[in-house]
Amino acid sequence: MGNRKTLRLDKPEPGQVIALVSSEPDYRLCWLMLQHLNIHWVLSPPLHKDYLPGPGQDFTRYISEDKHILISNKCDNGVLLDKYRTVDYWILLHTSADQTDATAWCNRLREVPGICAAFVTPTEKQLTTLNDASPFSCGAGT
Repeated sequence: MGNRKTLRLDKPEPGQVIALVSSEPDYRLCWLMLQHLNIHWVLSPPLHKDYLPGPGQDFTRYISEDKHILISNKCDNGVLLDKYRTVDYWILLHTSADQTDATAWCNRLREVPGICAAFVTPTEKQLTTLNDASPFSCGAGT
């Protein structure tokens, strides 16, 4: 099965995970969310993955003022979560967000030009390979 990874957090866990479908580049998507939703994203160090042969992969990552995380599912030479290859970006909502908040986020995100779809995904335990996506001290598991 290869290098299967699971998300294991030692510090506060993300509350909900939202999948975004958008053809916009990450910087423009952040700008659009700022303009339409007043969500300010700050560029963080990229999520670096080198589990596939060839050059490592860097997935862009942003953190909001409320500690939510926006991370790209795709980079020039790979996909973070192959099973979800139709997803372009992930938003990991901070632990304070519950299902109701995530649904409200999705409804607001769908109003942003450039976002084709936004939906709540399974919990982080069901998503694989997102380890180290959170700045809250993630580690790899099997």
